[in-house]
Amino acid sequence: MKLLVLFCILFTQSLWARSVARVIDVKGSVFSFHGKTPIVLKYGSLIQDMADIMVEDGGTLSIVTAKDQIIHMSGGTLAKMYQGFVELKNGYIWVD
Repeated sequence: MKLLVLFCILFTQSLWARSVARVIDVKGSVFSFHGKTPIVLKYGSLIQDMADIMVEDGGTLSIVTAKDQIIHMSGGTLAKMYQGFVELKNGYIWVD
């Protein structure tokens, strides 16, 4: 029983902070919202699962996902990142 509890704790901790993408290019102001604290994204930043990404007007963002897809976001974009897909809420994205 103790082994099962230990396994469940370790398994849920590994799922809690899973990164789904990495920033490869950023121009302007770009923010990630995961929880209550906004994070300013810069080159090399990791994007967590279920994070909201906001690209301010005039900015651009390029990320590479865990599946090696390159996603570009234009200014004024708001998107939610998930493991395996992106939910576009506002703006424009395109995939290489």
